[in-house]
Order: sequence, then C-alpha cells, then structure tokens
Amino acid sequence: MKKNINFLYAVLCFFTVLALTTASAAVIYDTMWGFSGDGTVLGGFSLPQDVDVDKTGRVYVADTGNNKIQIFDSNGTGLTSFGSTGIGINQFMSPKGIAIDRFDDCFNVFVIENVNNRGQKFVNQGTTLATTVSFGSGGPLNGQFTYPSGIAAFSVKTTSTPVTTGTLSTVYTIVAATIITTKAYVADTGNNRVQRFDTGSTLTTTTRVTSAGTTPLTAVTATSTTPAFVTFVGTTLSTEAGNGNGKFSAPEGVAVDSLGYIYVSDTGNNRIQMFDQNGIYVNQWGGLGTSNGKFDTPRGLAVNVAGTAIYIADSANQRIQKLSTTSGTFLTSWGTSGTGAGQFANPSGVAVDNAGNIYVADRNNNRIQKFHEIADIPPVPPAVAGPQILKIVGGTNGYVNPALGDTCSIKFQAGFAGAVKISIFNAAGVLVRTITGLTSDGSTLSTYIYDCKDDTGRVLATGIYTVKIEGPTLNLVKKLGIAR
Repeated sequence: MKKNINFLYAVLCFFTVLALTTASAAVIYDTMWGFSGDGTVLGGFSLPQDVDVDKTGRVYVADTGNNKIQIFDSNGTGLTSFGSTGIGINQFMSPKGIAIDRFDDCFNVFVIENVNNRGQKFVNQGTTLATTVSFGSGGPLNGQFTYPSGIAAFSVKTTSTPVTTGTLSTVYTIVAATIITTKAYVADTGNNRVQRFDTGSTLTTTTRVTSAGTTPLTAVTATSTTPAFVTFVGTTLSTEAGNGNGKFSAPEGVAVDSLGYIYVSDTGNNRIQMFDQNGIYVNQWGGLGTSNGKFDTPRGLAVNVAGTAIYIADSANQRIQKLSTTSGTFLTSWGTSGTGAGQFANPSGVAVDNAGNIYVADRNNNRIQKFHEIADIPPVPPAVAGPQILKIVGGTNGYVNPALGDTCSIKFQAGFAGAVKISIFNAAGVLVRTITGLTSDGSTLSTYIYDCKDDTGRVLATGIYTVKIEGPTLNLVKKLGIAR
C-alpha cells in the first residue's frame, strides 16, 4: 500500500508547477522522471550520478548502479540506452561522469567509469553512437586514474571545403569533413588531481549525386583518436590531498565555459576552484557550511551558455546553488531534503541546456528533475548588433607612467550582452596578461581600470603593448604605451 501511495504522489508531482523563490530569482519546477529499477525499462534508475544535454536537447543520464547510459528527450520521454556490465568496449562498471560536446548533430560523448578506472569516448554520427575508444587505467601515473568521478569537455569544430570527384554528366561524389578537436578534463578523485586529455574526431560525409540532381546515397563515417594525457590542472606535485590554491582533496566535478575556463568542485575541501585555459589557478569560492555560498560535499557542476553563472550540486545540503563566475557571488539556490517536486536526496549531477533549462541528477531519489529560471530568460537581441567599441584612456603624451600614478581605463562595448576577455601582448607578441570575468550588456560603455601589471603582478616594462578584446561580435585591438 505504501508503494502505491508514493507512486500516486510522484504522478501528482509531474503535474505540479512550483515557484521556488529566493531573494534574487524564481526557479520554476517543470517536470521529473525516473523510478528505482534495473534499467530494463527506460527511466528505471539505480543511483544516477550525472546528467548532460546535447545541442538538440537530448538528455543523457549516467545510470551508475545499472552500468548503462540512458537517453531521453527534454521532457523525459525515453529514447534509447546503451551499455552493459563489464570491462570491454561499450561496457561499464559504475559510470559516474558524462560530458557531451554541443556541435550540431555531430559530437563526442565521454563517459568516466569509477570502478574500471578509465574513460570511454563515443562519436555521434547524427543518429547513432560509434567509434568507441577507451583511455586510462588504474594507478597514480600520468594518464592513470584512481576512482575518477567527473569529466568536462571543451571543443573546437572546423569543416573542410567539400571536394567533388567523378563525372558530372553521370554520377559524382561530394566529400566534406567535420573535424572536432577536444580537451577533456577528468576529476581523478582518488589521486586528488584533475587531468587534461586531448583528442580529435573526424566525421566524413559522402554524398553521391546523379546529373539529374537526385541523391541516391549519403553516408557519414567517423574516425577518432584516443584521448592522450597532456597536463594537469592546478598545482600537482603528487597525488597527496592539499588545500592550497590549485590543490585538491577528492575532486568530483568539472565544468568548462565557452571561453575555456575550468571549474572544479574540490569536494573534500568543500569549495569551487577556477582555472584559466592553461590550467593556472584564478580564484576559489566556498568553504564548509550551510549558508549561501558555502558547501557540504559539492559534486556536479554546470556553466550556463553565456558563461556568467555556475550551478553546483551541493549534495549533502540537498540543494543546487548558483554563483557568478565573475566574482563567485551567490545568486540563488533551491532545494530541501525530500521526495517532492523541487526536493532532493543527495543531488550529484547538474546540466544546463542551450535554452537555459536545468537538469538535476537526484541520485538517491532515482530520478531526474528539470527546472528553469525566470531571471535567466534572455531578452530578444536586436536584429543588428550594436556598436563594438574599445578605447584606452589615461596617461600623458600618449603614454601611461605607473610610477607617476597614471591610471589606464579600458572602455569597451560588445555587440550583444555576454562575457568579455581582454588579452595584453608585448611587442614580441608574447601574452603577458589575461583579464577575464568581464561582461558587457551590449548597449552601454563599460570600464575596466587596468593596473598595468602582467600575470605575475609585476608592472609592465617600458614599451608598446597590444590590447585585444573579445566578446559577442567583439574582436578589436588597440595599442597601449607604457613609460617608466
């Protein structure tokens, strides 16, 4: 009888819309799906640990206890699943992390296996997954893992110019290739580190066309390189746990934004650490606690499309927290302990799709919950981008002299609202300073006061420097003169 009551309650929750309000935003519960099961029926989960979404809106769930990946549409309708228990290719032992590239219908799917101490990479060919390769093994060496938990991917896509062969009067062939170059970041939990692997995929589209213009055959074939260890994120001198800047204690989650900045849930230290594209420490937020911006066993992470906010599965606090990527400022949170809509039992994974919908792997409740934020509904951008502006103001006679107390103001405006990055190069073209965490609203001029220092904190030497700014439709350079 108790099972029937719980089932009826869950059904009622499907048709309930909750406004989970906080001081700064309203989070709206949309739907949920899943139940305790062996995975034979789609939606039957055993402690689902992670979730991610591809560009088309398909939701991938790491069904950890059932050793498989289940796939759904954005409303929870089951589509398919793959995987079985084992150590071979296409088999899993405790798949705990999943990451997906969002490139059209062609992308990589990465799965991290906690027990097999490895990752597997699948290449999507539009409707099917193919060309599986595995990487990693158990151990403390570079490229090896000890109970890894999470993975994130950052990719760049290029498309070759189509090549036509054959006789145009009869049947000819058009061949084009999509090349995806990917950096995959793995939370190597037991070794207290985060490792970066580089890999590539090529999807070749071949179309045979008759002179009459019909297309009797279109085929997509995929080739893939095995992910290879490149470097570590942060300061890794050993596999010992640490709490200094760039060190970790049992990290479980990784996320990467559209500019390539890396975020790690440093679970044992109850904090989030941020790194630049080269894995150099930038900032950290959190600490143990239950108040806003504090954590108890943070796990899965996700960054929104704009790169302005990060969502954290604050597992032992039974909630999701949202922080600013610019400053780590607390923005909102939602969730309490329970089985109702908007409640959680050790949430462990979180994902945000391109439309701003938020998906949570509600692990101990054996389900996925979907939300959206009223505050995150983006305004309709103007049909034409606004003006792109970069100005440098300060100093005398065209030069800035920090020794005389001169200030340097970098004024900028992007074509649309979004994240902005400033890079400063010396006369030899060497990058000496990277400034991130900036935003433009796309309609007004913003100002950044530059301290004329490089990334190590030293004042720049006398010379001419190039200031490059990048953002939504924004890509400009200006010269900066330093005199000391």
